[in-house]
Amino acid sequence: MADFKECALQRNELATTKLWINDLKSRYLERVQESAKELPTDLQHFPATIHAYIAHYQNVYAQNREALTAYRAREILAERISGAAFIPSNSELDKLETSVEYEEQLLDRVQKRLGEKVEEMSKKIDVECKGYEQVLDLARKNEELVNEVDDLEAELDSLTRALEEKEQKERDVVEQQTRELQAAHNELLRETAMRDEIQREQARLENRLAQLKSEDQRRRMTALDSQEQQKAVDRWIKTIAPVVSARVEGSTLVLTVGDGLGAMSNRRILARFNELGKVEDVRTDDGRKLPADLDHSKLMRLLSDCLAVAGSIVAATETKESAVHELNASNMHSWVDRQHLALVQFYAPWCQYCKALEPAYEKAASALEADGVPLAKVDCTKSAALCDQIGIKGFPTLKVVMDGKFGTYNGSRQETGIVSYMRKHKGPPVTKVQPAELSGFVKSDHVVVVGYFKSESSSELAVLREVAKELIEDFTFGFVADKSTAKKQKVSMPSIAIYTDYDDQVSVFSGKYTKENVRKFIRARSVPLLGELSSRTFGTYSKAGLPLGLVFYKTDESHDKLERELLPIAREFRDKVCLTFVDARVYWKHATVLDLKTQWPAFAIQDVTMRTKYPMSQNKEFSTKDVRRFVSDYTAGKVAPHYKSAVIPATNDGDVFKLVSKQFNEVVFDKSKDVLVLLHATWCIHCKRLMPVYEELGKLLKSNANIVIAQMEATLNDVPSNDPALEITGYPTVVLVRAIDNVIVPYHGDRSLNSFTEFLRAHAAHSVTAQNNDIQRISANGPGYMVVPPQIAGFTPKDARHVEL
Repeated sequence: MADFKECALQRNELATTKLWINDLKSRYLERVQESAKELPTDLQHFPATIHAYIAHYQNVYAQNREALTAYRAREILAERISGAAFIPSNSELDKLETSVEYEEQLLDRVQKRLGEKVEEMSKKIDVECKGYEQVLDLARKNEELVNEVDDLEAELDSLTRALEEKEQKERDVVEQQTRELQAAHNELLRETAMRDEIQREQARLENRLAQLKSEDQRRRMTALDSQEQQKAVDRWIKTIAPVVSARVEGSTLVLTVGDGLGAMSNRRILARFNELGKVEDVRTDDGRKLPADLDHSKLMRLLSDCLAVAGSIVAATETKESAVHELNASNMHSWVDRQHLALVQFYAPWCQYCKALEPAYEKAASALEADGVPLAKVDCTKSAALCDQIGIKGFPTLKVVMDGKFGTYNGSRQETGIVSYMRKHKGPPVTKVQPAELSGFVKSDHVVVVGYFKSESSSELAVLREVAKELIEDFTFGFVADKSTAKKQKVSMPSIAIYTDYDDQVSVFSGKYTKENVRKFIRARSVPLLGELSSRTFGTYSKAGLPLGLVFYKTDESHDKLERELLPIAREFRDKVCLTFVDARVYWKHATVLDLKTQWPAFAIQDVTMRTKYPMSQNKEFSTKDVRRFVSDYTAGKVAPHYKSAVIPATNDGDVFKLVSKQFNEVVFDKSKDVLVLLHATWCIHCKRLMPVYEELGKLLKSNANIVIAQMEATLNDVPSNDPALEITGYPTVVLVRAIDNVIVPYHGDRSLNSFTEFLRAHAAHSVTAQNNDIQRISANGPGYMVVPPQIAGFTPKDARHVEL
C-alpha cells in the first residue's frame, strides 16, 4: 500500500510540472506576438527597395558615359579618315559639352543623393535590424524552450508509463495474494468442516462405544431380565407355526422346531446373533450346521423371524438416535409439504433388501443433515393404505420429494451415491465455478463437465444448462466465465471439457452447440477408454449411446498385453465404438449370448440400442490387427449383424409352427398371413404352464389357412429385428404380426383359449373361424408372466413377501 501512495505523489508532481511548463510557453508566445506588432509592415521589402534605387542610377550613369565615349570615338575616326582633325561646330560642341556637363553634374547629384539616401537607410536598417535580430533571438529562445518542454513532456510520459506499469504489477501482486488468501480461506473452511465432521463422528463413535459398554454391562448384570426376554419370545412364537418353543440364552436364540421343517423336526435350532442383530451362526442343538438341502423358503422365513426377534431384543436394550425421520399416515403429508428437497424410503421390515439398505441410508441421512436435506422412511406394513395411495409396488422404493411433490429416485443405494444424488439436486444444474475453486471442483465426482464461456448469458451456456437438467443424475456440471482460466486449462472459449477420475486426458468439445450434439459428446466421453465392463458398469456403458466392442480375456497377463496393443485402436475409433474389457472368468455366459466360443481372447461388437451383435470370427488365432480391421469394416457398414439361430426343422407339420431365427422374417412378416408368435424359454415355469393351452390353440385354428400359430425358443434364437415391439422384456412374450400391414400387436390377456381367440378376432386382418363350444377356458394358478431378471438385484415385489426375484 505504501508503494501505491508514493506512485500517487509522483503522479501529482509530474502533473503540476506539466501545467507550469504549458503556462510559461503560452506567456512567451504572447511576448513574441507583441514584439512583432512593433516592426514596420514593409521591413521584409526594405532591402529590395534600396537596391532598386541604386541599380537605376547606376544604369543612367552608365548610359551617359557610353554616349560620351561614343562621341569621342567618332571624333578620332574622323581625324584618321580625313587626315585632319575633326572640328565640330561651335553649336554642336557647346551642346555636347553642355550635355556632358549636365549629365556629369546630374550624376554627381544623384550619386550624392543616393549616398545620403543609402547612408540614411543603412542607419534605419541598422536600427530595424537590431530589433529584427532581437526577434530572431527571441524566436530561437522560444524554439529552445519548446524543445525543452517537449523533452519534459517525453520524460513525463515515460515516468507516467513506468508508474502505470508499477501500479499494474502491484495490482497483479495484490490479486495473486487475494486469490491465495481466498484459496487458503476455502481450504481452512474445508478443514474446519472436515474437523467438525470428524468431531461429530468421534462423538458419535464415543457415544456408540459408551452405549456398547453400557449394553455389555447391562447384559452382564441385570439390564434386561431373562423373564422379560422369555415373555417377548413367547409373544413372538405364537405367530410361527413350526416353532414349538423358544428361549434366549445369552446371545443365542434357542428354537425347538416341530414338524414344519421336515428332516429337522423335533430338533432345536440355535441362532447365534450379535448385539446388532446380525446372525453369526445357525446350528442344531447337537452342534451340526443346517443341511444344504433344507427347505430354503422355510429356512429363510425362520431366519428372518430370528433376526426380527434378535432386533427386538437389541431394541429393548439399546436406544439409538437416528437421523432418519419416521413417517406414517398421520404426519407424512404435512412433513412432505414443508420440504424443498428430501428423500423418503418405503420399506417392509421383513424385506431383506430393505435391511441391506438400512446402514447406508442411515449414514447418508447423517451426512446430509449439514446440507439441510432430510431423509425419512415409511413402514408400509403399518401404513399400507398410505403406500397404496402413493403407488408403491415393491420394497424398498425410494422417492425424491421436491417442493412437496414426489419424484422418482434414480441414484444408487450406496451411501456415497445417495449423498451425491441429493446434493446434485439441491443446487442449480450448472454451478458457477470461481477460478480458485476449479482444481477442487473437477475432482469432486467421477465425471465432471465444465463449460468455458465468455459470459453467463451466452447461448452455449444455455444449451449446456438444458443438457445438465437431463444428465445431472449421472454427472456434475459447472461453468467458468474467465478467459485467463480457460487459457491456463489450454481450452478456447467457448468450449466444454470433461474431467474424469480414471483418465488424465481431458476431452474438449468444440463442435456445433446443439442439445443433441452436446448430450452425445458427454455420454460418449464419460466412459473410460478401454475400461472394464461388468454388471456394475453395464448401465453406464449402455447410456453412452455407442456400440460396445467387447474384448474377452481370461488372465490378468492377457489383459495387460491386450491393453497395450488395443489402446491406439480404442483412441482411433473412440467416437464410433467403445472398446471395453470383459472378464471371461466371470461373464463367459455373455460370450455365449454373443454366439462366441469359449476360447479366449475373443472379440465381438454389441449394439445395445439396436439390439444387434457382431462376433468376430474365431477360426484363426486372435490378433489385434484383425480387431482393428473388424472395427474398421463395422464402422464402414461392411459387417452384417449376426443372429443366433437353431437349425431349421426338417419337418414342420405340427399344430404350432416351430420357428427359428433363420426363417423368422420370412414367416412372421408374410403379409398374406396373420402370425401369432410365442417367444419362450425352456427354463420358464410360466412358459411351461402356457404351452398346453398354446398347443390347443394351434390345433383349434389349424383349419384357418391365413392364420399361423408359431413359437420360438428365444434363448436359442435371436429375434432378427430391432422393432421395439419385438423386444423381449419377460417370458412368455406373445405378439401378433398382422397381415397386410405387418403391424405388431402385443398380447396382454390371460392364459386361456377364449382370451387368445378373442384377441385374434379383435386384431387379426383375416377372420377367425372356431366353434364356441370348442373353446374351453383353462384357468391357471399364479402369475402368467415372468420378468427377465434385472441387471441389478435389490427389489422385492410387494405381492410376494418371501419370493424375491
